[in-house]
Amino acid sequence: QVLIERAQLLLKQEKAHITKGVTIIESGINYVVGLVINITVLYITLKVFTAYWPEFILSKQDHKWEIYFYGYQGIVFVFHALNYVVYNLMDGSGSLIIQNHEGNSTSINSDELDLGSQPIRMEEVTEKALLVNFVNLCLITPALFYFDSSRTKLSFSPEVPSFFTVVWQIIICMFLEAIGFYLFHRIGHEYLYRIHKLHHEFVVPTLLATSYFHPVDLIMGALIPLSIGPKLLGTNMHFLTNLIWGIWRLNEAYEGHSNYNIPWSPFRIPPFSASSEYHSFHHTNNVGNYGSTLLIEDTLTGTNVEYFKQPNSSAISHRQQKQLDSNIRILNTLKDPTRHTTNQNQPKKLDY
Repeated sequence: QVLIERAQLLLKQEKAHITKGVTIIESGINYVVGLVINITVLYITLKVFTAYWPEFILSKQDHKWEIYFYGYQGIVFVFHALNYVVYNLMDGSGSLIIQNHEGNSTSINSDELDLGSQPIRMEEVTEKALLVNFVNLCLITPALFYFDSSRTKLSFSPEVPSFFTVVWQIIICMFLEAIGFYLFHRIGHEYLYRIHKLHHEFVVPTLLATSYFHPVDLIMGALIPLSIGPKLLGTNMHFLTNLIWGIWRLNEAYEGHSNYNIPWSPFRIPPFSASSEYHSFHHTNNVGNYGSTLLIEDTLTGTNVEYFKQPNSSAISHRQQKQLDSNIRILNTLKDPTRHTTNQNQPKKLDY
């Protein structure tokens, strides 16, 4: 009975989620567009692999670990850079999820935010985030991949996997990653928040927040869930499929922290998908919505109830928007001490 009730709730929430701010017809059109983008990109990618991979790998049979390490890391770095270029080109032209009190996107470079103790200058957070991103992306992640490269069980066959093989294996990886991410993310909030809170210094999601983790959080909450599927599939999974999966998940993570609501997003095509709005709610409210690509785990465990109470037009509730506006007023006062009145009239600090 409980499972039936949860399943019914999941279907209800899925309908509410995909039609948030749009009609069911518009939602269907957006879904088809996203699906076509995925199919087209995957088809072209496999065509390119088919043309160049067999000859390449036959000439590099003794250098598989170098291909795994340098090839994977190099291509991933390219997509890190592409995400920054694309979203910066979109700046101001997309549908921003969270607006500040003046109707503009909340700038990570110009505002200050109170995280419950002392105000933190966002310029300082940005500088620290750049350093943390460098350590995570240029030192820790490559070091772990280097360690794993000589132990990988992935297939390096000259035969490029078929379209349908890639699809079903990525679906498996997606579901396993979603479960692992949810578990580690929830543990990070309920038991290891002193580690995970670093990621939440960005109350408003931004691209820099995508890899802004404590090293332990990076390994447990991101890299381990990402690798569950490939490790279990082993020799049944081709290196190229693993590469496609890693790039897809990386791009999905950047979109989730972009603060942009892209209706036809190619990363929202699986049933019961989460969205950038879904994750933005998690950052601004710091409650629930622990899932990554899917919302199934949150629904089954009841950790996205607050999200579905919010108005359809915003990623944050009216109460939270008022809190953010109030927080900005506090910070404006801190910037200009002459604006202080009396202590009893000062707004209360907010604890995110």
